[in-house]
Amino acid sequence: MMTLRHVLAGSAMLTLTVVSCTLYAQQLPFKIEGQMGKDQQGMLSIRYESMHTLVQDSVKVSNGAFQFSGQLQEPAAASLTFIPENKSVRGQFKEIFLDPATTISMKGDSNLLSTQVKGGPSQTDLDALFVQYKPLQEKGPVLEKQFKEYQEAGDEENMKRVGQELQALRVRRREIQIAFAKSHLNSFVGFSLWARQVDGFIKDPVKLEAEFNTYSPAVRNTPSGKRVAASLAIAGKLLTGIQAPDFTLNDISGKPVTLSSLKGKNVLLWFWSRNFIPFEPFSFAINKISRQCKDDNLVIVSVYCDSDQQRWLTEVEEASFQTPNIINLIHPVRLTAEADTTTVGKAYDLSMGMIPHSFLIGTDGKILVRDVNFLSEPELEIKKIINK
Repeated sequence: MMTLRHVLAGSAMLTLTVVSCTLYAQQLPFKIEGQMGKDQQGMLSIRYESMHTLVQDSVKVSNGAFQFSGQLQEPAAASLTFIPENKSVRGQFKEIFLDPATTISMKGDSNLLSTQVKGGPSQTDLDALFVQYKPLQEKGPVLEKQFKEYQEAGDEENMKRVGQELQALRVRRREIQIAFAKSHLNSFVGFSLWARQVDGFIKDPVKLEAEFNTYSPAVRNTPSGKRVAASLAIAGKLLTGIQAPDFTLNDISGKPVTLSSLKGKNVLLWFWSRNFIPFEPFSFAINKISRQCKDDNLVIVSVYCDSDQQRWLTEVEEASFQTPNIINLIHPVRLTAEADTTTVGKAYDLSMGMIPHSFLIGTDGKILVRDVNFLSEPELEIKKIINK
């Protein structure tokens, strides 16, 4: 049966999403000064990122007044949640955009949603984006209510119809974001919407680098802009037809294995850890490739990215990665959202958001495929490519 969760899976309908990036610049203070209606009492919390770390803070709201302060290196999206003392009143949620060295004013005569926000240029841009979202924000809750009613009544036909309308809203929202990003080339909000394409595997670095270069120098030289530029540069060195960057790592016995020593064989290079979800379909695919391609001059180089060697040994055993054509190596670095600065990490742009990741490498050491699809019969794709 279709459910509302299935319709909205993977994306909040009307919430702005921004890319998380490494920050390097000097921190500058910001402040939020707020005043809701004087009858408003409760707790107000804020969430935002600074120095690539999630910052959470909360204050008591007395007679509608509240204040926050902090440090930023670049503009940042923030979410505010108000929980009234009166438990019969629903909590409220509001999104704003913070700029360094800026005081944000939030004033209203009722609850949090009534406040008018005045801040820096990023807040102005966010307001302009939300104006375009407004028709969707008005229609979305109506459709969600209808969907739930049809779901309770078991009306599959109307559930499907309303589900399609909700999907159309999601598509329209993304169209608005793309147009906004293209038309706001000096805006950190616009850049953040565009940069979601670089948060993970970069499919077409040449195309994205050209798009990136349309943004103003002020945007490109922010810490996030520098991170995106670095990721695009690395992705450009990992295109098909290019020699795979060489490295040497230890196997389970402690013996060093160099990637280039495997020339003459096809290599499926797979970077992974046990911390991503879902893990099981990937481990199943690796074992299936191992079985189905055992006679195809293919070796699987499984690179575990974590500093916990004992856990690695346990995971290799439990996942059955112990067949003759699987070479288990360890890259003894616990990956975070920050870029990995080791030789291997820099060569393959490793970070928490970049694994699992794979490359199919030919007998000459050159990349044949970037990012093998492990969820759709990968053994057939691999056989087709290496047996041409």
